[in-house]
Amino acid sequence: MKKFIYFLIPLFMSMLIYSCSVKSTTIIVEETEEDVPDILLGAEMPEDHQEIETVACMECHTILVDATSTATQRFLQRKGALDKEALWKEIVEFFGGRQSTVLATTINNEPYVTTIDFALDPVNKVMYALSEKGTRKLAQMKMNPKVALEYHQPREEYSRLFRCPKTESDSEISLKDCQELRTKIFRCLQMRGDARVFGADDPQFEEGLRVFKASIDPEMIRRGMDMTCFTPKEILFYDYLRKDRDLNIFQYWER
Repeated sequence: MKKFIYFLIPLFMSMLIYSCSVKSTTIIVEETEEDVPDILLGAEMPEDHQEIETVACMECHTILVDATSTATQRFLQRKGALDKEALWKEIVEFFGGRQSTVLATTINNEPYVTTIDFALDPVNKVMYALSEKGTRKLAQMKMNPKVALEYHQPREEYSRLFRCPKTESDSEISLKDCQELRTKIFRCLQMRGDARVFGADDPQFEEGLRVFKASIDPEMIRRGMDMTCFTPKEILFYDYLRKDRDLNIFQYWER
């Protein structure tokens, strides 16, 4: 009888250990698989939130945007919006014929930023650029035509627009106020749209040459360069100078 009891004790202990390990594993799985709710951008952490070791909500939650949460969207809701045609005229006047812009492309979730000169076709509302064949930006635009452009007026342009007085008696505005105003002035276009890259054999190439007005030999361009046609889908035009006209400094144009 004693031998039989001695045989059961190890068996019972093994079953007890196995039961505890299964129970512990089950609890861990349940905690791991607990649903983490999505949260709205800008949401505050509730007082009853569990203790956390991180300060970045995105490490656990999916962040949702309600299209009115960003500062830009809130600014656009202010009064003083221009109608679509009037805004386009201001965009054309500000951008001019051809400017050096900042181009953003992305492939496999890897962003790339470079500069590129674009010329505006104000009638068809598109932009043209010439680039040497085989560049990284051309390759990326061919793979993913969704791009963003940015153009801002250089700071020296503000100095020509607002010449501060040499002495206090030269103007009604004080020298200090003029200098502060000049540092606040900023004007820029932020654009998103589609880019199409093509060579000299494309029918649109000659139209792009006409708009771009390149200073080098057209035959050299046809042999060694590709054309990019950028079609803006939306343009955000920030212009601090609109304050003097009682207009919203943020204006949004959409194709």
